Amino acid sequence: MNKKQKTIVLISLSIFIIVLHFVANTTGLYEGGIIWFDNVLHFLTGVVFGLTWLWIFRKQSVENYSLRDLISAFGFVLRLAIIWELLEFGFLKLFPVYAHSLSIFSPSITEAVEDIASNMLGVISLLVWIRVSLKLKEENIDNNHV
Repeated sequence: MNKKQKTIVLISLSIFIIVLHFVANTTGLYEGGIIWFDNVLHFLTGVVFGLTWLWIFRKQSVENYSLRDLISAFGFVLRLAIIWELLEFGFLKLFPVYAHSLSIFSPSITEAVEDIASNMLGVISLLVWIRVSLKLKEENIDNNHV
């Protein structure tokens, strides 16, 4: 994929996550029987943040990812997840009416930790998938050269 295609994928995934958030907010999914829906969105966000780091900030193709690159993507997503939860807390304290109406807040420290964990599961899944894909590609190349 070229840079333009990667950017389109990242923007599309981000819009998809935002739309899902507002659908969940307006339909009451967060408060109803599907309270875990927020964790799905955080999982997807972890994937998007990981791809953002690897595709845009690292400016490499998948074939060139080192273990160091993958670990740095993990750290990037962890930092963003923590910053996001702190911003949600600040938003709730400074603008409680808006935070509640937009459902952009964590009602407890437990929920904030679950959100961070969901982000991390998303990026870990992405990184495992990339690592396995690279290994399979290497094995395929080795088998074709024998």
